[in-house]
Amino acid sequence: MRIAFIGGGSLRVLPIVRGLLGQGGILQGGAVALIDRDTTRSNAVAAMIRRCPEYAGSDCDVRSFTDMEEGLTGVDSLYVTMATTRDPSWTNSRKLSAKCGIWHSDQLSTEGCMAAVRYGDAMLHFAKVMEKVAAPKATMLIFANPVAVFSALVNKYTKIRAFGICQGFRNHKYDIPAICKGQGFDEAVNALSAGVNHYAFLNSGEWKGKDIFALFDATLKKLGRNYRAKLEEKFPGFLGLAYGLMLDD
Repeated sequence: MRIAFIGGGSLRVLPIVRGLLGQGGILQGGAVALIDRDTTRSNAVAAMIRRCPEYAGSDCDVRSFTDMEEGLTGVDSLYVTMATTRDPSWTNSRKLSAKCGIWHSDQLSTEGCMAAVRYGDAMLHFAKVMEKVAAPKATMLIFANPVAVFSALVNKYTKIRAFGICQGFRNHKYDIPAICKGQGFDEAVNALSAGVNHYAFLNSGEWKGKDIFALFDATLKKLGRNYRAKLEEKFPGFLGLAYGLMLDD
């Protein structure tokens, strides 16, 4: 298998490649192309991949590229991990959304819309290059948000199969313990949600034998009327409860 990463200098690439190398020959005799304008970063990631224990005996070619077409030639899969949100627009959008009572996240939101406008052309360009030089059935895995918009865009306007991929649907396993008990991630949270990445609505669920909405009610009762401001103060950067749940008065 030949896989490419746009944003190849991201440290996120290292655990992904290590996982693939450890999965019984997926990358045996294959290749990893790290595409990034900053070769200092991508070369560093390449060096770390070559030194990890899973790499030994894989005969996998790991290289950095600045030329996208060269890096995407013959690939079976492209993973897009570049950042699409940035300050000060991210922080300003979050503050303005909170002030106006508007949902904020990096998905279907004001900032998500701006990210889609800024980087939609780039996503289409990646896919168009893949159509030209990648393997016939190549796939595009999009980690950059808004994944729902970008994957739909590529699937509708190119022949490349695109999938939005992120663990955002699991964020309630962080949110519920953090909001209700000030704890971290807990796998024991069992909840049914509907929606898309970073824009999910909790329909039902329980944590440690207690109904999650009963836990929310008790928490909000303690916080009082200005619970949103208090939660934002308690969890700086919590994005106005954008990750996993939205609470109504």
